[in-house]
Amino acid sequence: MGDDCLSNAIWFYLLQTRNPERTSAFLFLAPFFGTLSGWVLLEETLSMSFILGGTLISLGILFVNWRSKRVLNRGLVDLP
Repeated sequence: MGDDCLSNAIWFYLLQTRNPERTSAFLFLAPFFGTLSGWVLLEETLSMSFILGGTLISLGILFVNWRSKRVLNRGLVDLP
């Protein structure tokens, strides 16, 4: 429960200070960190599907937040 409170506090702070469209993608990390904290605190076992899922979540967030240099050079994207 503590990790959920901390992650939500960070997420709401980022929503207020950063671009909400880009920040919202990080909400998908909540289940990943919940399971990860269960592994650390409760000594639960991790399966390969968890590791694969975490990798896919991370790649998805990377793709959402990645900006093309060509688009930035054209001035089509507002910089933070």
